Amino acid sequence: MNYRFLFWVEFLVSAGLFFAPITVAERTGLGLDKLVHVALFAGLLYLGDRGYRGNKIALIMLLALYALAVEFIQGGLLPYRSFDVWDIVAGWMGLLAMGLLRRPTPRNDKTV
Repeated sequence: MNYRFLFWVEFLVSAGLFFAPITVAERTGLGLDKLVHVALFAGLLYLGDRGYRGNKIALIMLLALYALAVEFIQGGLLPYRSFDVWDIVAGWMGLLAMGLLRRPTPRNDKTV
């Protein structure tokens, strides 16, 4: 399976959802919006971990920065969206959950 391709598809879908000209009217607390953030970032880490051969810590840091950037873009550049610190926390919780649940990608190198 081409995990790298699926990662970029999910990344583009997430960007489309995060920056779409819709308002997310929900009360404070854990709502569907927060669950979407958790699921999207957990999925991005899962697919990224499977498709990325570089430093996994760098991948996690980039995804954490993406969660942060999304909210600053929504709060500062998009009049139909607003900044929500709990969306950042939800994205980071998705990364944390997947980071704790994922299995390391099997390696084919054998050391003697």
